[in-house]
Amino acid sequence: MRESVIRDHVDDYWTYEFESHDDLDEDTVQQYEERSNTALEVFQALFADREEFADEDSTEQFLSGAQDKGRQYLVDKFLIWTTSLLLSLESNENLVHCNADTVEELADDLEPFTKTVITLEGEPPVPSPWPIVEIVR
Repeated sequence: MRESVIRDHVDDYWTYEFESHDDLDEDTVQQYEERSNTALEVFQALFADREEFADEDSTEQFLSGAQDKGRQYLVDKFLIWTTSLLLSLESNENLVHCNADTVEELADDLEPFTKTVITLEGEPPVPSPWPIVEIVR
């Protein structure tokens, strides 16, 4: 599942950003743009703590620099990074268990699995694995 999610988003981003749209109608180009924007949101959520996604300029530079290396380069790199992310979450067989003493603590623990975490200025960015989460229960 994780590989197909990553591959689909890389394809969506790549198609809009790096392929020709000369033969396409305006509606199709708009759909490609929306899918590319969604892919970018996914990358920024998953890799918020990576130097390559520290800000818009770093993100643009990294992704445009990947054009010469090919889309498979991005897929491979993102799979390595998501594996690292899962390991940092102490996942066991792709499962993460959260335990908390209060509902508020549990909500805080679950937040990255359900949406992009917004950090305050000066705080380190927190990656949000929600794009590769199948079930929260």
